Amino acid sequence: MSMLPLALLVAALLLLLGLITAVVLLAGGRTSRPDPTPVATFEAARRHASRATLAAWVLGGTTGVVLFAATPRLTDLTERVPGLLPALAPTAAGLVFAAVHAVGEVTWPRPTGSVRTAILERRTVADVAPRPLRRALWCLVLLGALAVVVLGLVAAPDGRSIERDFTSPEGWAASSSAGPFPGWPYGLPMLAGWILLLGASEWMLRRIANRPAVVGTTAPSDLSLRRLSAHRVLRGIVLAVAIHLGVILLVAAMAARSVGSTAPALALLALGLVTALAGLVLAALPAAAPTDATA
Repeated sequence: MSMLPLALLVAALLLLLGLITAVVLLAGGRTSRPDPTPVATFEAARRHASRATLAAWVLGGTTGVVLFAATPRLTDLTERVPGLLPALAPTAAGLVFAAVHAVGEVTWPRPTGSVRTAILERRTVADVAPRPLRRALWCLVLLGALAVVVLGLVAAPDGRSIERDFTSPEGWAASSSAGPFPGWPYGLPMLAGWILLLGASEWMLRRIANRPAVVGTTAPSDLSLRRLSAHRVLRGIVLAVAIHLGVILLVAAMAARSVGSTAPALALLALGLVTALAGLVLAALPAAAPTDATA
C-alpha cells in the first residue's frame, strides 16, 4: 500500500473515531434526564460540561490530524494556492472545537419534575469570561492581522515566496527567493478563520452567560459552572489561534533566513516561538472547579 492511500485511511479512521466519540459523549448527556433534585441537577450539568469539552478536544484534534494526513490530496484541490487547506488545519480544528461546544450548550440538561425553580440573576460576558484568556484571544487576532498585512506586503508577487535583491561579491546585481512564504493567498484566509474563531468565542460566551441557571443551586455555584464552561471554550480557541499564528511566523522566518535576511528572520522566529509558547501556557491553566452549593 502506497503512503497516500495509507494516510487517507488513517485520516478517515481518526475522523470516524472522533465523530463516534462526540456523538456518544453528547448523546449521553442529552438522553439521561437528571432527577428533580438540586444535587442531581448540578451533577448532571457538570458531567455534561465535561463530556462536551472532551468531545470538542477529540473531534477538533482529529480534524486537524485529518487535514494534515490528507495533505497531498488536498494540495491537488488547491492548485493556485498549494497546501492552503492543510495550512488552515489549526483554525479548522478550532472551529470544530467551538462547534462541538455550541452543541453542548444547546443540549444543556434541563430538570424534570412538576415543580422547577431556578435563580433569576442577569449575567454578562464580563461575569463569566476569564479576562486573561479573553484578552489574549483579542490580542492574538490583532497580532495575526498585523502579521498578515506585513507579510503580505513583503511577499513576492506570487504571494507564495519572498525575494531579496543584493549585490554579489563580483559586483553583479543578483536576487534570491525562497518559499513557502505566507503572503496574501495564505494570510487572508487565515485571518478570516481567526476572525471567525473570535466571533464564535464571543457568541459562545454570550450563550453561556444567558443559558438557564442550574436548578436549586446558589448564585455563586451557578456562576462557577458558567465560568468553567467559558474557560474551557476560550482555552481551546486561544490554543488554536496561537499555534497557527506561531507556525506561520516560523515558516516566514525560515524563508527570510533562506534569502539572507537574518535580522528579520530572528525577529520572526522569536515572535513565533513566544506566540506558540504563550498559547500552550494559557491552554494549560487550570480552571476553578465548580462549587456544589445548593440553596
